[in-house]
Amino acid sequence: MRALLAGLVTLVLFLSAETVPAASDGTPSSQAWTWCKGGAGISLDLQISGCTTAIQTGHLSKNDLAVAFFKRGYARKQNKEPDKAIADYDQAIKLNPNYADAFIQRGVAYKNTGNFDRALQDYAEALRLDPRNAKAFDARCYASDAVDGSSTGT
Repeated sequence: MRALLAGLVTLVLFLSAETVPAASDGTPSSQAWTWCKGGAGISLDLQISGCTTAIQTGHLSKNDLAVAFFKRGYARKQNKEPDKAIADYDQAIKLNPNYADAFIQRGVAYKNTGNFDRALQDYAEALRLDPRNAKAFDARCYASDAVDGSSTGT
């Protein structure tokens, strides 16, 4: 039922979404983009559908497209769909190889699947890109502890 609802929302968004040129700040100004960004009152399914619609419009800049894949990946990770989240993070990283947060969140998704080695690789890359990134240090510590067996890694 949940998948059917998400599919219907995606279809409605795709058919009714206004394709509005990018706003002056470079971000699209459509309902789908608003839902894609997530936030209070926006369910994970609606966020995923909004991002999917935004991605499919073909009107996003390369950077906004990377953000849309990142946001959809984050929602999918939160929705306990780690493999789909990893695929979205892969796309975000392909579009923007310097996207440290995408490496961090892909690492978290890998950690959630038990693939701690891949998680540690992603955290290391995030730290290479942004040596002061506290989220990357924190995530790396949890994954390292799990590999060492000194914690649950949660």
